[in-house]
Amino acid sequence: MLRNLSSTQRYAIWASWSAFLTPRSMSEAAAHIPLPTEGSPVDHSPQERVFNYQPLDLDRSELRLLSLLPPLTGDANEPIRCSLEHISLLSHTAEYVEWAKGLPIETPPQTKLQQWKIHKTPPTSSNEEEKLPVFSPSCFRYTWGDYIAISYMWGTASLTHKIILNGFPFPVTENLDAALKNVQSVFTQKEAGEEASSAPKIWVDAICINQEDMEERAREVKRMREIYSKAFSVIVSLGNGVELEKVEEVFTFIRTLAPAISKGIKYSTFKQQQAGASHGLLPQLFAAIWSMGYHPYWRRLWVIQEIALAADPIIVTCDRSSVYLHDFRMVWLFISLEAQNIIADGVPEAVFSKHADINASGILSRFDALKTVSRQTLHHDASKNSLTMALSVLSLGMTAKATNPLDHIYGMLGLMPPLLSDKVEVNYDSKPAEVFASFTRMIIEQTQNLDTIFYVNQKQDTRPTWAADWTRGFDRYYTFHERGSIANHGVETYSRWRDFLAGGAAAGSGSKSEVPARADAYKRAPISFSQDGKFLHCKGIKLGSIDGFSAEGTPVTGKAPTSLSPSRVVQPSTTCNPYGDDEKSITQALIATISMAPSSTARDSPLSEVIFKVPWCPHSPDFNVEKFLREADLPLICLAAEMSIEPSWKKVLGIDNLCQLEILRRTLASFFICGKPLKEYFPKEGSGFEPLEGGGEREVSKVEMATLNANIVGRRVAVLKNGYFALVPAVAGEADEVWVLFGASMPVVLRDCGEGGALEVVGEGFVEGFMGGEVMAAVERGEYKVEDVILC
Repeated sequence: MLRNLSSTQRYAIWASWSAFLTPRSMSEAAAHIPLPTEGSPVDHSPQERVFNYQPLDLDRSELRLLSLLPPLTGDANEPIRCSLEHISLLSHTAEYVEWAKGLPIETPPQTKLQQWKIHKTPPTSSNEEEKLPVFSPSCFRYTWGDYIAISYMWGTASLTHKIILNGFPFPVTENLDAALKNVQSVFTQKEAGEEASSAPKIWVDAICINQEDMEERAREVKRMREIYSKAFSVIVSLGNGVELEKVEEVFTFIRTLAPAISKGIKYSTFKQQQAGASHGLLPQLFAAIWSMGYHPYWRRLWVIQEIALAADPIIVTCDRSSVYLHDFRMVWLFISLEAQNIIADGVPEAVFSKHADINASGILSRFDALKTVSRQTLHHDASKNSLTMALSVLSLGMTAKATNPLDHIYGMLGLMPPLLSDKVEVNYDSKPAEVFASFTRMIIEQTQNLDTIFYVNQKQDTRPTWAADWTRGFDRYYTFHERGSIANHGVETYSRWRDFLAGGAAAGSGSKSEVPARADAYKRAPISFSQDGKFLHCKGIKLGSIDGFSAEGTPVTGKAPTSLSPSRVVQPSTTCNPYGDDEKSITQALIATISMAPSSTARDSPLSEVIFKVPWCPHSPDFNVEKFLREADLPLICLAAEMSIEPSWKKVLGIDNLCQLEILRRTLASFFICGKPLKEYFPKEGSGFEPLEGGGEREVSKVEMATLNANIVGRRVAVLKNGYFALVPAVAGEADEVWVLFGASMPVVLRDCGEGGALEVVGEGFVEGFMGGEVMAAVERGEYKVEDVILC
């Protein structure tokens, strides 16, 4: 009968029935409500009923949780019905309390939950091979059951859909409606009218937090760490599948491929196994999975901590289909590593290139490290390495999307050490610039570490200049002080991905055993602030002023250059050369500068030996950044054809690396290094391949070559007046000064701001010869001196 009614009439019936279902059965509810005939008015208008929130009892650590109720009909358009109740996170079962007594008090909640599940799962019923986790009531930790948390993208703020909440109509966004339906599909569905007590309850921010109560919102934001880390599971919703096709087919393929990848299968082997009818579908499936990895969800800022804090397993849902995040991520990384082979087999290169400038993949590629951060920061104070990792997470948050700019701080508090996060006063009425400045000041005061100033965007025009605008994003490649942390995109990360896909150590979870070098040699001096908070007082050592600089590194196609004059070159006037008169010492120092790997600590690398043996083709033009951006990839095609003439170089570098090298060296071609232009350090055209010293011919990896190019994006190669090579921000200018500040791991480029000797922060710098604390010994020799510094 309901199918003959209009959508408004059907909704009225569903809402009215739902109001009676708590005290009565479905049949009893139907008897109390007259069914309208088609076209007749509806007396029980859901718009007349309003849901009212009751305050949470903080002393009982209360949350509001949803329980999904069984559908009343088989109608696909029937709205989600649910009840909302207050529960206490202190109401553990007696069994759980007794069991937990045997665990160390510092055990992270995620680890505690995993051990509890193992404790409660009989050995004969291991669910390792299950496609979805079993939400068994035997594993529930609370007297009222247990709960899962939903992670989804809010999307548009338009409340275009309605659910029925405690019998009342409740407006929700399209994405939240889809998320609830996706979660409903994960749980074992009960017959209509049956109590769904075996399913966990649900926490979702838009409903379980009173969004109209700003005080409650501010308070609950600081509870995100507790809510997501204690959840029985986190379910990711990618929506209703409108942007994706054949979701169930794609998820089935992921569940098939993931186990094979974990066993170390090669792409060629997998392709052979799929020969036949299914082989023709592989390009479509790979393309769909790759695109799914760049779904707008992964760009959402709140996702970072929601995913990082979650206990395993995390479930990804879309269009009422589900897959483990672990499996999805494994297949996605496999595709990223095998992209060239997959393109050769029919996936259009545009599928990969159209996402080249989206940083959404950072969450997937750094997922294991994100989890490490969330666990380490919980019980570490701000002076530990966990702070450095947390700052790296904040840099990832800079590129994420948030509706409210303040969420670039508030949305990351769950990943910060409590010593810091507990001091943040969440106030959505504050001005972003004030919050960013006070947050930066708090970190510096608590840690006496200045590395947060490296996150300043070159285009931001706010004061103080030592405080980053966390909404602008990081406009240059990772900095030296982050090597070994989760921001490292280099060779080590690439290798760990390979190990991860072959069942080895988790990507990003490794840690360096050696102590990272610092320009300040770990020396400290008091750091303070002026009473009005505008000026930062510290001590430092001036290394010298910029004498000349090269053109700006070529940005990714489609991106605007960082500076206003990217092709401008200022030739150095100095004749000083602190690196030695032989060309090998000069080229090694130059490669160390561009790769941001100090020659004093760098691993053995063939870069300088190989790169400066590649012959220079004089008839190819030097690079002009603006011209390159206008002509897109045309220069690459020409260069690839030209350089492939020499088979020996194609063998050692590969055609992709040759293109990367040409972009790099022709960008720097006319810049003078120790008295002559860089292009004169290369052999003349026609020179063949010369074997490396010792007979080695190790190939230069794509990652090593790409890193060189990426490092000068948003930067310039510079020479100081004392002859030292440096890598400086693209907006740096003549006479800008390079300092080593006590408390900063890298040198800092500073500029006179015209306020009584105060200096403004331009950005971090790399100076070959001063990255490991060498300046401290030079101070003792009387070559440099320690000075008071005021940053404005």
